[in-house]
Amino acid sequence: MNAALRQLYFGDGQFYELSPDDDFQFDFDDSLFDAAAREILDNGGYTPDYLTTPTGSALINETNRAFTDAISKGLGEQPDPAVAAALRENAFIFSGFKTHAELEQVAQLITDENGNIRPFNEFLNDVKQLNQDYNHRYLRTEYNQAVQSAQMASKWADFERDKAHINLQYRTANDERVRASHRVLHGVTLPVDDKFWEQYTPPNGWGCRCTVIAVPKDDPDFPVRDAQGSTINGKEVFPTPAYEIFKTNTAKAKKVFPDKHPYLPKGCGNCPLNNNKSLTRYPVSKKGDCTHCKIREKYFEWKGKTVAQKIKESAFAVIPPNGREYHLPNLVSGKTVVTRSNVTNLIDHIPVAYKKYVLMLLSNLEKLTLVKPYGEKKYETKKSRAYVYFNYYELTVDGKTLFVTMGVTKEGEEKLYAVQDKIKKSD
Repeated sequence: MNAALRQLYFGDGQFYELSPDDDFQFDFDDSLFDAAAREILDNGGYTPDYLTTPTGSALINETNRAFTDAISKGLGEQPDPAVAAALRENAFIFSGFKTHAELEQVAQLITDENGNIRPFNEFLNDVKQLNQDYNHRYLRTEYNQAVQSAQMASKWADFERDKAHINLQYRTANDERVRASHRVLHGVTLPVDDKFWEQYTPPNGWGCRCTVIAVPKDDPDFPVRDAQGSTINGKEVFPTPAYEIFKTNTAKAKKVFPDKHPYLPKGCGNCPLNNNKSLTRYPVSKKGDCTHCKIREKYFEWKGKTVAQKIKESAFAVIPPNGREYHLPNLVSGKTVVTRSNVTNLIDHIPVAYKKYVLMLLSNLEKLTLVKPYGEKKYETKKSRAYVYFNYYELTVDGKTLFVTMGVTKEGEEKLYAVQDKIKKSD
């Protein structure tokens, strides 16, 4: 893997940067990699299960922190929320597979070609070099890629919105550092929906500084034309097989990294987490058993924490520190007190897919109506439970119907317990 990455990133003998003044400034915490390497040595090897340990998780999060920083830098101050979310999800999955790849390499350093345990000092020296490669040299290249990808993804959202009035024009940095393979594309001007952009939207290589701009449609100053008035020759732009992974439109797909990157096992580049498909907690891919993917497992943990934190912050802006009392005639008890602790428990209790409904609920509590067929349901399991039974309510806002569970205490007080978009048959 290490040799493949070295060839991929630096195979043409050049180390591409965005510009002389825009150097890589991310400070990776090497102690996290050192701790992981030590644990793998102590364990005598590595399996993907290690990614769910505290140290393995910390290493994924540290890598993802770099890409999150790069994405924020590329998107600017007012990013499209959907674009930003999709890019961050793609980056997290990439971070997981990158961590998996480098830790597999660590495990391979434990023994020599004959299967004998190597001297510790030799192992330690090689681990340090591996860390320099993966978390400094390669990460620097990947960070720059993330900045450029985020910039193009942000622009593409505008292109799609304005495509009835614009064409797109390919622009290089137009200086002595431009690769000959990219110079041939400079000035190409075509409609937004032209198939050309499916393969040649930048970035078209590591450290690519090319961009695409919008130009007025039917403006004589920007006539429609392809490269040099002829059909593009893909081999000019992607001179080696390694560069063909860029023969795609990551901006349109809202992705940071191309699907065929060596970190990503076959089929994982198109993981449903990276596009607009609905997420399920335990999906099984036709290309593999995703239920056992530790990276997906960490994704759901990360996703849940990220969503929950944002919702809590918004909810706390509505709920004061000492709580808020709501007088609601439609409740059986006539009122409820919502505290920050109550909101936190509610958000932590429900699945990721339902967390987004909490703010809608808090803003429309007065619209709750009792679902009479389900009314009072005795809770006959543990006597120590906080609630003796539940009441079920319905809430419809802007055509969206939610079902809200209120736990009822021994004193008859109703507390928010759960929110979902359907009632289970057992209820």
